Amino acid sequence: MDGDAFSASELEENLLDLRFYNRWTGGIAVIEGALRGLTRRTPRGSRLRILDVGAGGGDVAVALGTWARARGHEPHVVAADVCPRFLGHARSRTPGGAALHLCAADARALPWKDGAFDVACSSLMMHHLDAASIRLVLREMRRVTRLGFVVLDLRRSVLSLSLLWILTRVTSRNRLTLHDGPLSVRRALTVAEIRALASEALGGPAAAGDGSLRVGVQGAARLFITYTHASPS
Repeated sequence: MDGDAFSASELEENLLDLRFYNRWTGGIAVIEGALRGLTRRTPRGSRLRILDVGAGGGDVAVALGTWARARGHEPHVVAADVCPRFLGHARSRTPGGAALHLCAADARALPWKDGAFDVACSSLMMHHLDAASIRLVLREMRRVTRLGFVVLDLRRSVLSLSLLWILTRVTSRNRLTLHDGPLSVRRALTVAEIRALASEALGGPAAAGDGSLRVGVQGAARLFITYTHASPS
């Protein structure tokens, strides 16, 4: 999906496939769990500002708005993506009552001031970027958040490739899904590679005074990064 050689209907079907995978494989649940930890001290009834970086079709952003409201917060969710076609899809499928705002933005240079959001997330975006861009995105996500952020992405391995190949063939006939699923795994990073990049970008696993970094695996095919800002002194 990095190019434009696809029709509107193909894009629609592909984004619906991704929406299904995010739910069925537990990706959204992992993000919600990480954000629950980051916001555990946020009082009920308060406004919760959430940024979804590389939001694609907006399904994760919409889910997080629902999640935040169910936890007693007033959600303000921004879905940011560099691709206008993705944002158009998100706009067309956003429920009328969802507190979702759409913004065209380059994740490497986010157009918000420091600490503009409480938390941020990114799902299935990093494998589209080179190493230098990944470092920039992680630094930007740290800069614009007050509490921290979570990143979820595919993990490169033979097992991941096999599982994604089977999953896409069983559940979809969409040309983009069948092509991009396995290709995305081949482009993805290993846990060791993403840990090294995140440590370079954010100052190490536990940089004194600069917050804490955790890198791990989710299921058989994904990895995650969580970054927690240091508590104010």
